[in-house]
Amino acid sequence: MRQLVIITGDVNSGKTTMVNAVCSRLDIEGYTIGGIAQTVPVPSVEKNDYLVGDLSTGIVKLLMTTRENPSWKRFGRFWIDEQVFDWANDCARQGIRTRDVVVFDEIGPVELEGGGLTPSFRNGLLSNRLPLLIVVIRKHLLFRMTEYFGIDLPSALTISSDIPLDDQYDEIRAKLL
Repeated sequence: MRQLVIITGDVNSGKTTMVNAVCSRLDIEGYTIGGIAQTVPVPSVEKNDYLVGDLSTGIVKLLMTTRENPSWKRFGRFWIDEQVFDWANDCARQGIRTRDVVVFDEIGPVELEGGGLTPSFRNGLLSNRLPLLIVVIRKHLLFRMTEYFGIDLPSALTISSDIPLDDQYDEIRAKLL
């Protein structure tokens, strides 16, 4: 059975901060970490740029910005570098093949249209190899996402960014055992 942890919460509720804390603890315990995570923005500053990093290598790239860039794809108020999504998908697929834990931060509106991290996330859900998948999904998109990707929500561990990590960490670790 696929081991899946969903970190959910409202916009700006600390989902990325929580996934980074989970990864830090698991890394200290000797688990190998892969996948893609956003860099944590400066608090109280409007998010105009979104950077994503490969958790295996530490390489960080600009994924989207509010600054106009006609060679990038427009999505809402953002301009998206689809080449960075291609890179991010490659990083996630490599993690699925080689790591104990693979992070997808985050699966959101772009993925509901079949773009973004959709290819590698589907690959992770269907992989014969069973790394623990940790996915970040906004609370208001949770049920749409589980339907879109065919996730059996009762079999996944869903944790809230509103609850302290210490109160939920043992349940995450149990998914690795």
